[in-house]
Amino acid sequence: FTVKVRQRTERTERPFEYELGEIYPNPFNPTAHIRFSVPLDSRVNISIYSALGEEVAILADGVQHAGVHTVEWHGTRNDGASVSSGVYFVRMIASPLEPGTGSSFTSVRKVLLMK
Repeated sequence: FTVKVRQRTERTERPFEYELGEIYPNPFNPTAHIRFSVPLDSRVNISIYSALGEEVAILADGVQHAGVHTVEWHGTRNDGASVSSGVYFVRMIASPLEPGTGSSFTSVRKVLLMK
């Protein structure tokens, strides 16, 4: 038998801080990948908003374990209807589950949908 040894390329450490990472690709069509990090088990909400401030879609809403995660947005509303080309905003709100273990976090990034 043979044994192959490969260097692990993914990050296995727990992140030290909350982060709403880069959105890729940006501009996108048809799918955007949104990376985010949580240092502690946390309640996380990631939502998409139009340029007019209307909530278009909720991508994550619940408990996320500590680590690096990815969600996808396919350019659709919560009801599955496609949205038009344009500028949208991704907002992440996170707060630790355990009181007194850290403060809440909010971050916003811009994404462009081109059809």
